Amino acid sequence: MIRSTIQLYSAVVTDTASAILRGPFVWLMLIGLPIVLGLLSMVLGPLGIIGRFALGFASVYFYGAYLYAVGQSIERKNPLGIGIIRESLGHHLWDVMHIAFLHWICSLVFSLGGLPAAVPTLLGIVAFVLFNPWPEVIHSERTNGAMDILVRAFRFMTQNGPEWVIPHLLLVGLGWAALNAPASALSSVGLGLGVFLHPVMVFRGALYRRLAGGSRRARTWRSQF
Repeated sequence: MIRSTIQLYSAVVTDTASAILRGPFVWLMLIGLPIVLGLLSMVLGPLGIIGRFALGFASVYFYGAYLYAVGQSIERKNPLGIGIIRESLGHHLWDVMHIAFLHWICSLVFSLGGLPAAVPTLLGIVAFVLFNPWPEVIHSERTNGAMDILVRAFRFMTQNGPEWVIPHLLLVGLGWAALNAPASALSSVGLGLGVFLHPVMVFRGALYRRLAGGSRRARTWRSQF
């Protein structure tokens, strides 16, 4: 089992490197998103609640497009030119919107429920773990609404939880160390997003597809040959 797990992560790292090299403009897309949203925030800020709604819609719109571009960089075998940015616009908008709306409803219910502050925090952590791969479900599978996305994510975690969580613990540790290192170049949020977050998202997507493509028993059997 250890051998098959090592082979799994080795294959995922190879897939990740290939996808990043195929889609440099997807990386550029993520670097540019905070700048675009920052400019929109300055323009829409004076509009009050309407401006906040428009900014939220724009954030969902661009994040859905980014998820599509990540999925294509993993799935396709040919290089992705700058046209991938235009191609991605509008994709996965409603999938991400459904998740964002469900999150807003849950937050509203918890804020009005009079519960101790620790309860929503604990429930949020549990939900974050149980439904963690929802972005990968969106760009890797055909889905039908928020509940379908969350059910698929939960089912995936019940079947592949250890293999999914282990590298994430390492990534969280590396990210925390980089962001807290003295005079670290990654202390800049914008640079950190560009340098660190995109490879993580591609790694997650590649890992999801590898894990979803076969059971733990099948991977153990294949590792013998």
